[in-house]
Amino acid sequence: MNLNSTANVNPILAAFLGVQVDTPNGADIAEKIALYKAIESIPDADAILSPRVEADVTEDWNPITKKVKSCVNVKGKAIGVKPDGA
Repeated sequence: MNLNSTANVNPILAAFLGVQVDTPNGADIAEKIALYKAIESIPDADAILSPRVEADVTEDWNPITKKVKSCVNVKGKAIGVKPDGA
């Protein structure tokens, strides 16, 4: 998953101009945050191998606003990388 957009354009302006903007959605962002917090919560962990993500996403959309609620659980094996000579 890539959180970097391909174009740095205002979404409303992009829609008006017909430009496609690759922006992350709420579920993508919630997954990245959950993965970061999972790694951060384990002392000496540098990464999680084969993360398994369970996400529950609800959207409330109307023409003016869009609300997305995401509940994400991450499971996997945390690993730590030891420097040479340690």
